[in-house]
Amino acid sequence: MITPTIVDADGHVVESMDEMARCGWDRPTTGNVFLDMLLNREPFAMERAICDGARPFTAESRVADMDLERIGVSVNYPTALLLLNQIESVDVANELAHAYNSWAYETFTEATGGRVLTMALVNISDPAAATAEARRAVIELGAPGICVPPFMGARHLDDPSLDPLWAVAEELDVAIGVHGGRNTTDPVMPGAQIRDQKRYYALSHPIGQMVALGDVVIGGVLERFPRLRVAFLEAGCGWARWYVDRLDEAAEAVENFEPGAELALAPSEYALGGRCFFTCEPDEPGLTDVIRLLGEDLVLFASDYPHFDCAFPTSTDDLATHLVDGALLRKVTVDNPRRLYGNRLG
Repeated sequence: MITPTIVDADGHVVESMDEMARCGWDRPTTGNVFLDMLLNREPFAMERAICDGARPFTAESRVADMDLERIGVSVNYPTALLLLNQIESVDVANELAHAYNSWAYETFTEATGGRVLTMALVNISDPAAATAEARRAVIELGAPGICVPPFMGARHLDDPSLDPLWAVAEELDVAIGVHGGRNTTDPVMPGAQIRDQKRYYALSHPIGQMVALGDVVIGGVLERFPRLRVAFLEAGCGWARWYVDRLDEAAEAVENFEPGAELALAPSEYALGGRCFFTCEPDEPGLTDVIRLLGEDLVLFASDYPHFDCAFPTSTDDLATHLVDGALLRKVTVDNPRRLYGNRLG
């Protein structure tokens, strides 16, 4: 049975160009055509972004939709601005991150008394600005963590330039949420090279998360920051266990051409030791077995509300149907997300 204490570990707010302008954004364009289309909420884009029946645009309607699914607290990520890493101008990206964090706090966190929380959005192409903005959003705006892409062009999450960002997350005791998707993967996996959008959708989330998990583990991020907590979002959880095995095999069997990070433990001990978390889909096949194989304390419920592929308004019911063990259901919907996001959930 799902209770009102359920925590949605990955929902989304839907931001717009006009709303960013009210919070200090003063440019006519981001320089990215697809991002501009989403931020302008053009009907073509919204029809393909938002599921039928969802009402994400105001605090009041958002809470009403949460109540329909008996969700107590929702931790949210951007929609359009998941593409922040595709903006060429560092200044534009920094300004948008600042405006978004202020808007999200005022519109949702403050207006709902903390039921709708928003992760701090940062621009990792400018690590110094990202670190400062993360600190502002967490301390002044109550963000429960920091949202980063799986990579940003040639800059991956194990880049030493990002160490100050991870240090701030440790200092403030907040989570890192790794969130990618279609159109966030250029130039590493350009959508133009995938045959169609169906295959691009199927590939983009899990491949991005595999890159990120490999970077934070074998790249030594979790070694350097032993209290850092990281969530890998919106790719399901079925991939994680076999991929961690491959990381162990790679660490043992493959020699780098240049020296890499020196790890005290096997990759699996970092990935499965309690500091990495993975969101599940409510209807993943064999979900109970998958969770127990990966680790009962490592899997989170995520609605993906209000996006086109979410199961609103039945996502919590769908999860309970596929996860019939009440104790395990409670871990996935209550205990594990509270371990990830900590006392920021209230």
